[in-house]
Amino acid sequence: MKNKLYLLLLLLIIPFYASAAGTGAHCDVIKGTGNDIGDEINCAGEHFYIIDKANNKTRMLAKYNLLNGVVRIDVDVSQERYNQLIDTYGYDSGTTAHTIFINRDIMNEPEFSIYKEVMNLTKSYDIDRVSDRSSFVIAGEIPNKSVSDEKSLVHQSELAIGAHGNELGKPDPVQIGIFITMGPDLRDNTDIYDGYYVDSDDTIQSELQLYMYDDYLKDRNINIDNIDAISLKELKNIVYKVSGSALPLKDWFENQQALVNGNREYQDVFVLGNLKEYLPAGYEWLYSTSYYTKTGVPEVSSNWFHNNRGPYLSDYIYFVDTLGFICSKYGCDSAVGAGARPVVTIDDSLLRYGIYTKVSGSGSIEVVSSAIPGELINFTIKASKDLELKRLAIVTPSGEKIEFTENDITYNEDGTITIRSNTFIMPKESVTIEAEWSDYVKGVEENPKTGLNQLYIGIFVLFAVTVISYLLIRRKEYFKEM
Repeated sequence: MKNKLYLLLLLLIIPFYASAAGTGAHCDVIKGTGNDIGDEINCAGEHFYIIDKANNKTRMLAKYNLLNGVVRIDVDVSQERYNQLIDTYGYDSGTTAHTIFINRDIMNEPEFSIYKEVMNLTKSYDIDRVSDRSSFVIAGEIPNKSVSDEKSLVHQSELAIGAHGNELGKPDPVQIGIFITMGPDLRDNTDIYDGYYVDSDDTIQSELQLYMYDDYLKDRNINIDNIDAISLKELKNIVYKVSGSALPLKDWFENQQALVNGNREYQDVFVLGNLKEYLPAGYEWLYSTSYYTKTGVPEVSSNWFHNNRGPYLSDYIYFVDTLGFICSKYGCDSAVGAGARPVVTIDDSLLRYGIYTKVSGSGSIEVVSSAIPGELINFTIKASKDLELKRLAIVTPSGEKIEFTENDITYNEDGTITIRSNTFIMPKESVTIEAEWSDYVKGVEENPKTGLNQLYIGIFVLFAVTVISYLLIRRKEYFKEM
């Protein structure tokens, strides 16, 4: 049994690590096997979804956007209320520009005061008017460095969803962690795929300040190999792997439509297609936030679109929104807000897989909660004294299972149970140790059903004796009356 156990679990970790063990803190697999798309990983409190595994490397998409960039809030009011607020809180900057600035005392008005707490995320903010919509925009930058030691503050946050809502082009008023202007230079890029698309790693790094998140992880001893943004090519590969369907990127480009909201058309935003239509259930995390990709439109593709459809799309960057749509954007600060949702790559040697226990009956299993592949794991089985261990097994999410037999188990006087080998080698996936105890004392031949049968027989005998005694007493009384 011992040799069988070692052999099977060794097979689970092949191919093993050819490279030396990684340095730095480990990342824990907290959902799934740690090998599949969508499995969740925890690195020093920062959570990620696996999107690819290759060459002993794990590539992961951040669970949330980064808390960086801008907080933007749109406050719509009636025309009458707009004029009233401008009269009260607006003032001219001068006779030449004649630009109206808004006094921050407007934040005490009921339409604005509800957003005071949100704006505390920023180091400062301004309030501007949008006269053609009778609305105001509150916008401020999120601090990305600590004042005391200049260390990066850029981390993931569940608040940083970006633009979100129930209707395309009509986001909810509050947008947190967005980058308003994106202007990568893609004109010299000739690496075009699916007919029209190119990726820009360097520009996206600087535009989205991804280097600051790299610094944040390093401060927490998480050493990553690479950080960038996801591409449309990568999204296409993910969709194909989980659904077998291919995103029609070429057709999408040739038929993309300008985003229209009510009576106003956003000339700077075009809708490409919808991920949701191609993804099965369970992969909603791919569009749970609005975030930029690193894919844009080069000049040659823009020229094609201009000659065939009208507008120029040069240097447009694509983003994913929370409705599943993929859209393009360049310098548009009013329709949508997308954020930075980084993709990081780590060495597989940094992954630590979970060890779980499943107990049925009066017993317990003592073992460490996680381990790296190849590590020798010891576990201890305990139970109430004299209770028999009915079943013991080690199972993995991929379906591998090792069952222990009675010959592998020894019961000790102190209530502990010794397995022939209380150890196993940690495979390259999570493990669950399952133990089930019987509810009767070991060594007793009868089973619980036999005990129940004897109880029923005893009750029947007692009932019969009671009835017979009653009949005999009644018979005696009857003859006395005679």
